[in-house]
Amino acid sequence: MKKIILWIVIVVIASVMAFRFLERHQAAADPTILEIQAAEGYPVEVESAAIKPFRLSRLYTGTLTGREEADIVPMVGEYIARVLVREGQRVTAGQIICELSKDNPSAGYRQAELALENAGRELQRIQTLFDKGAVARQMLDGITLQRDIAKRNFELSQRLLTLTTPIAGTVANLTAEAGKFAAPGMPLAKVIAADRLRATFEVPAVDRNEIVIGANCRITAAGATASGKVERIALSADQEGRAFTAWIKIDDAPDNLAFSPGLMADIEVFVFDVPQALVVAPEAILRRGDDYHLFIVDNGKAKLLPVEIGARASDAVWIRSGLEPGAQVVIAGADLLSDGAPIRISKRG
Repeated sequence: MKKIILWIVIVVIASVMAFRFLERHQAAADPTILEIQAAEGYPVEVESAAIKPFRLSRLYTGTLTGREEADIVPMVGEYIARVLVREGQRVTAGQIICELSKDNPSAGYRQAELALENAGRELQRIQTLFDKGAVARQMLDGITLQRDIAKRNFELSQRLLTLTTPIAGTVANLTAEAGKFAAPGMPLAKVIAADRLRATFEVPAVDRNEIVIGANCRITAAGATASGKVERIALSADQEGRAFTAWIKIDDAPDNLAFSPGLMADIEVFVFDVPQALVVAPEAILRRGDDYHLFIVDNGKAKLLPVEIGARASDAVWIRSGLEPGAQVVIAGADLLSDGAPIRISKRG
């Protein structure tokens, strides 16, 4: 019995010693992942730094307007007698939009008309007498002056009651209706030079330094798209929204009746528009303090480069300096690298 127990103890001790020997041997034989990476190179993904267009934009909501507009408003209060246009109609400069009533004494139209008729008849009578030598030139000149004054008064009264457009364009915001009273200064219509469209939008104060005159824009409204440039920016912000009004000159408005003044528009302003820019993926950029860096592959090893960034978009970063075109830039795996570390490229972009 004692011999059996002794043999059991011997076997257990031998097994423990063998297990520990194998464990130490296995630990020495199997290197860690970091050891493998240090020996064979850290796996990274790379892509070539490329020259391509770089665009960074800001999105706003604006309104389509005419580059030239005219409000049709009466100077005197009067009832509307006739409306001679319709909403959306094309009109020429000087065309009549509507006529006010000529029967109200406040406008003086009938009085001026009667005065002109009387002055005309009197001039004819004096002219006949003058031709016969019955009256002097001085009297003829005086009557002629009276007729001219009556004519100017009539024309003034006529202009007050006949509302015309000073520009050619499209009728919009037509509120004039026959029989409706039009108060002085009340807008009855707007004429917009729709063949020369522009757009307006509000620039928040935080974006003001990015939006510059001449910036390229894309304007989308009613399913149509046009391009243009920022032509003017207000020098001061409005008191309500603390925003700066900006105007866009539209260069190629589509031949689409739906693309017309008064519509809301989506406006994309390209704050950076560089045709030939050196760009890399955003994942490549490492920030250390106030400086930016990235890794490139240099003879199978990682090389840390300081770079100057021009601008950052969601899918690309514009590199102003510090990098050469065609360099193999690390875009994944850089968090394990240090300058001079061995690299194994697992994927090329």
